[in-house]
Amino acid sequence: MRKSIPKVTESLTPQGSGAAAPLLNAALRLQVVVNALIQAIPAIFNVLLVCLVFWLIFSIMGVNLFGGRFRSCVDLEGNVVNASIIASELECRNKSTLMNVTWQNPLINFDNVLTAYLALFQVVSTRTLLCTMFEACRFVLVGEK
Repeated sequence: MRKSIPKVTESLTPQGSGAAAPLLNAALRLQVVVNALIQAIPAIFNVLLVCLVFWLIFSIMGVNLFGGRFRSCVDLEGNVVNASIIASELECRNKSTLMNVTWQNPLINFDNVLTAYLALFQVVSTRTLLCTMFEACRFVLVGEK
């Protein structure tokens, strides 16, 4: 004959009114919380999937609206050169040897869908919201910058 294995809840139920009873009650409550979290995982994945689909839509829109428009003329220290000094890409490339400037794309941009996903995630998490916002406020049409 097989011996039945006791369930975890049966083995954690307090038998007496000793000092271990509050600890065992806490362990039972913790087990209930962990079981509830494990059972909620499929619902969490469904919500995550819906969020990712919405972010995909907005990242595609961002690529269409802002693709290639965050580039700017930057000096060796990483500071953006004022547009009154160097107004266009051609001017920046011509003065690159004289003024030690380069035409650069920032790390957070909307040139492809993956970097747009990264930019949207960072904006949602407010990690680099201000940097991305200032980059977006500075952009002009391609060829005019």
